Amino acid sequence: MFVFLVVVFGAVLLLCTPALLGLADADYLVILTPLAQWLPALAVIVALRATRSPEKLGAAWTARPVTRQTLRTSLLITGAVLAVPVLQLGIGILIGIVDWRPAPDALTTAIWIAPFAVLALLSAAGEEFGWRGFLWSRVRASRGFWVAAVIVGVIWSAWHLPLLLAYGLQGDLEWRVVLASSVNLVVASLVLGLGRELSGSAWPAAWGHALLNSALVFAAANLVTPDAALDDAPFWAYTALGWAAWVGIAVGIAAVARRRRAPVTVSRPAIR
Repeated sequence: MFVFLVVVFGAVLLLCTPALLGLADADYLVILTPLAQWLPALAVIVALRATRSPEKLGAAWTARPVTRQTLRTSLLITGAVLAVPVLQLGIGILIGIVDWRPAPDALTTAIWIAPFAVLALLSAAGEEFGWRGFLWSRVRASRGFWVAAVIVGVIWSAWHLPLLLAYGLQGDLEWRVVLASSVNLVVASLVLGLGRELSGSAWPAAWGHALLNSALVFAAANLVTPDAALDDAPFWAYTALGWAAWVGIAVGIAAVARRRRAPVTVSRPAIR
């Protein structure tokens, strides 16, 4: 695991260094991001070879063949991820934190959410083979579900930090958005971790990741008051609603799974 972390963090730092030092415009990162998302999967290959591990790559990635359990879990994760913006928007509008402001072409844009998510899956899989595949197996082996989900989420968030800082330093992102995005990744990891846990595969987490990059981005950009137009108090209140939605949904799914004694990916008898 140590080699994996060194390689994956070293690679992203190397990629972001020109933008972090102001030697290049951060626009190049937008172009390279889909390829950079495969850095975690590639880091697994390096780690296996460096440690001369006999583990096969497919098993290390947990890129197992799609089964009914994988499809059922993916459907569950679809509902969970889509419920986040519904709850956040609904409550936010109801209590007056944000206003309902659909963009003129919101309906047309919404049609492309599913196709874009399928396309985004191609790059999200590269991340999830590393995070909820290789890394999850190692962290989860000696820890309970919630601790493992938080640890993987914190590492996942930290890996994105050089990219977020580059955008912040060049003025493309507000600093409050950088901080909020970092926490967003940690709480989203709870739901994505459930996708891995309940299926034994990285595919449901990858699909949830792809939806996060499509449906949630669409909702924030096309349906309500833009972040830039919000003062600090409503911005953080609205952001906190999203965090609460992620945590609440994860706790709810875990509770139902525990009652049904859903299968897990390691030898532990239940989510805890």
